[in-house]
Amino acid sequence: MTDQPSTGLVCPITGCPIKKILITTIIVMIATYAYDFLFHGVLMRADYEATANLWRSEADMKALFPFCLIYHGVLAFAVSGLYCMYAKGCACGGKCPKTGMKFGLFIGLIVGIGMFSSYIWLPMPLAMAVKWLVGGVVWGLLIGFVLSKVASCCCKKA
Repeated sequence: MTDQPSTGLVCPITGCPIKKILITTIIVMIATYAYDFLFHGVLMRADYEATANLWRSEADMKALFPFCLIYHGVLAFAVSGLYCMYAKGCACGGKCPKTGMKFGLFIGLIVGIGMFSSYIWLPMPLAMAVKWLVGGVVWGLLIGFVLSKVASCCCKKA
């Protein structure tokens, strides 16, 4: 994600162009929302209905939607910045899907194990926690693939 000379602001933490990180953030956020709709809204729906006593009401969740946007925005921004830093050390510059998916596997494990750990504190079925773990890893792999594709579009040599 970093082989072009910078023509704008550069992130002082990652050394990557801010414009590229912001574009990537938006794309990652969209991909995450699509994945979350399929995973949580479709595949996990029956699990959530069976454990309805653990969750907020639909009205409460709708009222808290702005927090959902903030969470997904910060997550997408952080993952995009991390990928930029990760890609710098790769021969392909982060442009090959294999590199993206390696990165995504680790990010997915971090997210997935965080979700799985809810089993420790919530009286939820173990099967649900395992699905969350697997879902987090699948999300990571998807996002890693998306990041590699965005890197190949954003970072063509001039």
